[in-house]
Amino acid sequence: MDYLSLALTIRCLGVLDYGFFVLAQQYMIIIDNLANFQSWSAVIKFGSDALVANDEKRLLATIKSGYLVDIGTAVLGTILAIALVPLVGHLLGWSSELEFAALVFSLTIVSHIEGSSVGVLRLFDKFKWTAYQAVGSSLFKLGLLCVYVFALHAPGGYLGFACAYVAADVVKHTSLLLISLVYVRKRFGLVRVLTAPLNYVDKGFFKFCLWSNLGTSVDVPVKYLDVYIVELVSVEMVGIYKAYRQILQLFVTLTNPISVALMPQVAELVSRGEERRGYHVVCKIRNLAFMVLLPFFILAALFGSPVLNFLLGPGFGDNIHLFLALFALSIISISYVGLHPFFLALGKAREDSLISLVSNVFYLGVVFVLISLIGVWAVVVATAIQYAITIVAKLVIVHKVLRDGEVNGEI
Repeated sequence: MDYLSLALTIRCLGVLDYGFFVLAQQYMIIIDNLANFQSWSAVIKFGSDALVANDEKRLLATIKSGYLVDIGTAVLGTILAIALVPLVGHLLGWSSELEFAALVFSLTIVSHIEGSSVGVLRLFDKFKWTAYQAVGSSLFKLGLLCVYVFALHAPGGYLGFACAYVAADVVKHTSLLLISLVYVRKRFGLVRVLTAPLNYVDKGFFKFCLWSNLGTSVDVPVKYLDVYIVELVSVEMVGIYKAYRQILQLFVTLTNPISVALMPQVAELVSRGEERRGYHVVCKIRNLAFMVLLPFFILAALFGSPVLNFLLGPGFGDNIHLFLALFALSIISISYVGLHPFFLALGKAREDSLISLVSNVFYLGVVFVLISLIGVWAVVVATAIQYAITIVAKLVIVHKVLRDGEVNGEI
């Protein structure tokens, strides 16, 4: 459904206006990832430890702490995003309309209280609930866009689309929060969670939460600054590049059930001292993902250009080599989707942040050296280097943990 929404948006806006739409939306996403911490990995890790130890007091305190972190940083992120719009707009030479669109998108951050919601539902294997909510949210967004385009005839250009996307985004995140609260109320009672003493929280919870989110924050350049770097080439290229990335997000979405299920499973295995079994799962996912995605890559190479021109409009199929390069990088990223939650389950949040910091420094250095020489391809080269550093460094540390465990007789 999200891809029908994407196609409808691009068809109505065209390449240039869609590029401006992306710049405004990406501003919100960057501030959201920098300031709005998400507690899901900490809730799953320390919640799993509490479940294994059958310590309900610690479990309730962990859940409460997750919600507190999410609420506090969502409010902080919203205030920061709104306050920085004039400064960022001035530095980047934005029009008043683009600044207003960025401001509209910024208002959604306060509804992004999803980390603890995701953590709770994943911890207790309520994957169907999140799946139904995701499908329902996608249908709502598509329906809203159809009403906006066909009934209201899409007034306001990309600013009007920004308002429609914001409405859909608020509904999406608010509904997830409500679903998690319904489950918590049913299983434990909201009063018990709200009154749970925070002194029962594991001492490492907030430290782990801080480090795991710093890892997300320092990973912002490779994930979200790319569109502003591509803007140095042209705004039209921003629209084309972002459309390619969102199309390839389909494959990430298809593998989400695997990654969603993996974190609580490997966290439980690590809690039980069965790290090697957890790593075998990571390797199986890697091999399976590569085998499944390779045929799609071949089909894209053969038929991608005419299909893109048909679906999105003239011009989108003319850069098929860029699409294929991004597709190859997506295959590598998806193949190692299990490595990152396993790494966090091992308690390596600090190392995760440091690896992200180093790899992103290399990313920024490479992209700014090459952008004037090879244009948008600088982003591709820099991303490949960033992926290589991240994956290799984590594999080295994981293998060391497994070897040390064998030497100590723990595995």
